[in-house]
Amino acid sequence: YQCMGEDFRADLGFIPQTDYYKQTHATSYQWFSDSHWWNRIELWSDWDTTHNERHEFLEKEWEVELEMWGPQQSYLKLRPIYRERVGARHDKTTLAITDNTDQFTELLLESEIEAQPWSGVYVGLETEHGRKLDFRNNRMGHGLELEPEVRWNLNEHFLLNLRHTYRTLDAEGAEVFTANMTDLRLSYQFSVRSFVRLALIYSDIEHNQDNNFTAVKPKKRELGSQLLYSYKINPQTLIYAGYSDAAFSDDEIDELDLYQRSIFLKLSYAW
Repeated sequence: YQCMGEDFRADLGFIPQTDYYKQTHATSYQWFSDSHWWNRIELWSDWDTTHNERHEFLEKEWEVELEMWGPQQSYLKLRPIYRERVGARHDKTTLAITDNTDQFTELLLESEIEAQPWSGVYVGLETEHGRKLDFRNNRMGHGLELEPEVRWNLNEHFLLNLRHTYRTLDAEGAEVFTANMTDLRLSYQFSVRSFVRLALIYSDIEHNQDNNFTAVKPKKRELGSQLLYSYKINPQTLIYAGYSDAAFSDDEIDELDLYQRSIFLKLSYAW
């Protein structure tokens, strides 16, 4: 049982939702084996319901998850999800849910596969597809998400981490949006106490203006970069120093235009 009151605040943390209470019931069963192709399998399921403090229905969800662990740090997960939830409020000037929203049913299949085929090399792929709620337009659509990732420890000092996210949503026989985001991080560990890291994050989002009920920009691209150096004496006594910038383009600006640049320094000391 979890409850977040409507007046709850978390100014020093990230809490995306308040005013709800959620009941969850779950069970699982595990198998263990000395087989050369798997060593543990777990079948897990849960059912939960969510309401706000006025006892208005927000969401009901049932999911089943099958996980399997094997050689070379391999892992496989399959998770079908059945979810009933409310959409956006019709009258946004009131917080009322009952008689002010529509209910939708999502049917999704999530999967995840990962392995370490060679020493220092990790590869993985997460997917999600099925019937998905189009929140912006308050209707059902079909969504697809692919998220491949590679982590490569080139040696004891250098780490490369590359992740790409592809997400698309269709509704009423046409595209709603397509989004691509690439996250590249290069780290060099000088010692246990210090490292330097370069992060490059690029996003490219396209909206179909003819299949959105509200005004949206047809395309938007962003590129953010950050160079960070850290020196740590202990977990609470450390120095961060770095540089970051951001560039942007849309249907009116063809080339990426630098609009933000900053240099930062953070000092932390533990008494």
